[in-house]
Amino acid sequence: MRTAAITGLLCVTMIAMLADLKTGKIPNGLIAAGVAMGVCFQVLSERVAGILVFAGGLLLPLLLMGGLFYFRMAGAGDIKLLCVTGGFLGPADGFRVLIASLLIGGVISVWIMIRQKNFTGRMMYFMEYAQRRAAGGSWESYMADVPESAKFCFSVPVFLSVLGYIGGIF
Repeated sequence: MRTAAITGLLCVTMIAMLADLKTGKIPNGLIAAGVAMGVCFQVLSERVAGILVFAGGLLLPLLLMGGLFYFRMAGAGDIKLLCVTGGFLGPADGFRVLIASLLIGGVISVWIMIRQKNFTGRMMYFMEYAQRRAAGGSWESYMADVPESAKFCFSVPVFLSVLGYIGGIF
């Protein structure tokens, strides 16, 4: 049963990554299918307790990443994909994949900034944004003034983290 669940999770995250790379969006139908597969797996393997395991894994990314979404530093599809992952894996393993995704995403971000030779400028933009928020200025999206070339699909680090989980790295 576990092999089927891991295969399902791998397929969902891979399809989400490919769709995100192609269109910039993760289809809600894919997220719904992932939620359905995840809850079925948890209920079949853990019975009634599986519902709690699933709910805990599903809700953890919402709680931990909600602030990033509020400031538009993370997309809704990325957070929903992490929720699906947490639902499949449960809160503990879902948390490890979430942390690994953030670390991998951080490495990718630094690589992009170094490649575009704008590391200092991006750090200054972040500090100015943080200062404006701390000073109580009006709400604005963090990504409002970010060029498209500086953005990347966070589904890539999620997929890589799932691969790392499957491979026993995380």
